[in-house]
Amino acid sequence: MALWNNKEEASTAGTAATTTTAGESRKPLPAATRGGSVLGSGLRLEGRLHGTEDVRLEGRFSGEANLPKGQLTVARGGEVQADLTARIVLVEGKVTGDVQGIERVVVRQGATVEGNIVAPRVILEDGCRVTGAIDMASDRANAPSGGKPTTGGPPAKPNQPVARTAGA
Repeated sequence: MALWNNKEEASTAGTAATTTTAGESRKPLPAATRGGSVLGSGLRLEGRLHGTEDVRLEGRFSGEANLPKGQLTVARGGEVQADLTARIVLVEGKVTGDVQGIERVVVRQGATVEGNIVAPRVILEDGCRVTGAIDMASDRANAPSGGKPTTGGPPAKPNQPVARTAGA
C-alpha cells in the first residue's frame, strides 16, 4: 500500500467491494460522500428518525424512521426494531418491523426482515429471509398515508373494494 501519489487507492479507501448474485462487483459509496448520516456499529439509538437525507444504520435502532426523500440502509450487522419508511430501503442486516419503500425495497443476501414489506418494487436476493406479507400494489405502496388505508376502515382484501361511507 503506497502512502502517497496513488489517487485511485486513496479514493477507494474505506469502501468494501461487494459481489451481486450475478457475479458483478460494485463498490458502495461511503455515506459521507453521498451527504448522508451514519449510526455507527457501536451506537444504539431509540426514538423517531425523520429527515430528507440518506441514513446508514450500522448499530442498533429502535422506534420509527421516516425518510421520504432518502435512502435508508440497514447495514450488515445492523439491528433495527422499528417501522421504516423511505424512498429506497436497503436491508443488509436485521429488521423487525414493517418496511415501506416509496420506490423500492431491497433485501440482500443474508439479511432478515420480520415484518410486512410494502413497495411498488421489491427485490429479494437469494439467501435472504422474510417473514411477513409483501404488498406490491402501487396504490397502497405510493399512498401518502404510509400505505395505510385512507377511508378510515380496515384495508381491503385483495380483489375486494374498500367499504365507503355515505357521502364519500
